Amino acid sequence: MKWRGRMTILLLVDRTLTKELLKVMVDNGTVMNVMPTSTMAKLNCTDEDLVKMGVTITDFKGAVTSARGILWADIKVGSRVITLAFFVVDVLTSYSALLGQNWIHVAKCIPSSLHQKLILWTGRASEVVLTEPRPFAINSLVSRENCQIGSALDVFQS
Repeated sequence: MKWRGRMTILLLVDRTLTKELLKVMVDNGTVMNVMPTSTMAKLNCTDEDLVKMGVTITDFKGAVTSARGILWADIKVGSRVITLAFFVVDVLTSYSALLGQNWIHVAKCIPSSLHQKLILWTGRASEVVLTEPRPFAINSLVSRENCQIGSALDVFQS
């Protein structure tokens, strides 16, 4: 096994580094690869770079959103470079791109949310890419007085 540093996605256009993307979410429950328009803007891409399609996407809340189009891009994770189609949508997200089932299968990747790593099969060996150790930061502080901490026995005894 070959160990790498923390996971970042290197977005390439014509095999030339365009941008390093942090906060990339790998989701084995999502069918497609999604990129918010804010990430597209950071990559200096415009609507003219998109392949226009009449695709609608249902988000996590059940709302239907129309994709602006598809952006084809090469991504590099670990030592692997793969060409992917990203559906670009106007949404506010905490991540810069979402890699779904399509990427997982094409990359021959086993994502582990428990261990926060990606295992990529590379021929006869595997490559382990470490991901963000704390992917979810605390957005708000809760005072200790507002929290009740007790054991499970306390709950059943009351």
